[in-house]
Amino acid sequence: MDKAIICLEILRKSIIIRESREDSKKLVGLLKKGKVGEFEGMRPSLGRLLFLDADLRGADLSRLWLPGTDLRRASLKRANLSGAKLSGAYLGGANVSLAHLDRANLSFVLCGANLRGADLSEANLSGADLRGADLRGADLSGAYLSFANLDGANLWRADISWLWLQGTDLSGASLKGAHLRKREKRELDTILSGADETILSKAEKREVK
Repeated sequence: MDKAIICLEILRKSIIIRESREDSKKLVGLLKKGKVGEFEGMRPSLGRLLFLDADLRGADLSRLWLPGTDLRRASLKRANLSGAKLSGAYLGGANVSLAHLDRANLSFVLCGANLRGADLSEANLSGADLRGADLRGADLSGAYLSFANLDGANLWRADISWLWLQGTDLSGASLKGAHLRKREKRELDTILSGADETILSKAEKREVK
C-alpha cells in the first residue's frame, strides 16, 4: 500500500478517536447534570463510548445501555448503575466503590476495579474478568458469576450468599470473613481447592452472621 495512503488512514483514525473523545466529554457532562434524555439523543450516532478517566461520581446511569464502554480509570464512586447494560465494558483501574449495580448486566466485563462496598446484588457477572478485583464488603447476593474469573479477588466480608457459581474460577481468591450460608460453605468446599486456605480452616467453617 502507498505510504501516503497509510499516513492518511492513520490521520483519519486519529481524528475519529479525537472526535469520539470530544463526544464522550459532552456525554459525561450531560450525565453529571442528569440530562439523560439529551444523552440518549446523542447515543445512537456513536460507536463504542470512551469514558477514560471520566468523573462520574454520583451520576445516575441506571438502566442505561452502555455495552463495551471503555471506563478505564473512571471514577464511578456512589454512582447509580442499577439495571444498566454494561456487558463487555472495560473497567480496568476504575473506582466503582459504594456504587449501585444491582440487577446490572456486567457479563464479560474486564475489571481489576475497585468495587469495595458496591451493591452487585442479582447482577449478571457471567464470564466477567474479576481477577484481582477489590470486592471487600460488596453485596454479591444472588449474583450470576457463572464462568467468571475471580482469581486473586479480595472478597473480605462480602455477601456471597445465593450465588450462581457454575464454572467460576475462585483460585487465589480471598474469601476470609465472607457472608454465606452453611449449605453454601459445604458446596464451596468442592471448588475452593485453589482458593485462600483461610476459608477452609475450622474457624472459617462457621456460618458468618
